[in-house]
Amino acid sequence: MTGQIADRYECDGKLAASIVVCTYLSTLVTVPLILMLFPGV
Repeated sequence: MTGQIADRYECDGKLAASIVVCTYLSTLVTVPLILMLFPGV
């Protein structure tokens, strides 16, 4: 969806989609790590 919005406003849709994917992948690593380090959270 982000890529489509970027294309609509004549921005780089591929870059926007890549940033979203990288953010998602980093979340898959950091959230479990935080939950392991701080079990009471």
